[in-house]
Amino acid sequence: LGSTDAGPPNDLMAGDVDGNGQIDIVYSLYSSSGGTVRINAASGATGGNLWATDYETVVAGSGLGVGSLWDRDADGAIDVLACPRNILQWLRGQDGTAGASLAAGYPSYAIVRDAGDGDTAVELTVSGTVYDVRSFELDLTERWASTGTLHTRVEGAIADCPTGGPVFVQGHNSSPRLTAWRMSTGEIVGDMKLPNIVMRTYAGMPEKTADDFRNLKLHTGDLGRMDAD
Repeated sequence: LGSTDAGPPNDLMAGDVDGNGQIDIVYSLYSSSGGTVRINAASGATGGNLWATDYETVVAGSGLGVGSLWDRDADGAIDVLACPRNILQWLRGQDGTAGASLAAGYPSYAIVRDAGDGDTAVELTVSGTVYDVRSFELDLTERWASTGTLHTRVEGAIADCPTGGPVFVQGHNSSPRLTAWRMSTGEIVGDMKLPNIVMRTYAGMPEKTADDFRNLKLHTGDLGRMDAD
């Protein structure tokens, strides 16, 4: 699947894109210095490309975001949400036809799941550089956007909290900081620096992890006192 001008395939996503019961692989080809990005899907049955032509777009700079696979229009077929550097782009999974798109500002990745807003639909949470963290309906109508400054974030995680619904937690690539957003509203519910913490979880003990790291602070249970010195 690789090429001499773009190297090996990147940003792989696995799913039954053409609906034949076989797992297919959506992939991107691009140069590390920017330029043309080509996206296609490899058939799980034959190994050949599913789409007659690549989806192509031109990007500035290196690095693309990891997208998602989802049946966006509920027609029973998986669609591809691609994040080629400058945009969010829906592609029809069966043939690669371009659908809705939106300027994205260097998205790191996009997550499709219920944001806990009380309806039965799933939503899209997007993390990027220029626009920080944003939430959309699947038709790319914006729900909320954070007001963070320009920076790049690293991979995050989602936690289903007992109260208030799911929370999206993400770190910065330039400082030991974690920020948590309530996915339904975009409210920041935690922000902390981690200068000396070398652990993130207790192995096999999710309840203790949630309790000891409540409010994004490490509660060790130790007692101490301060003297005059």
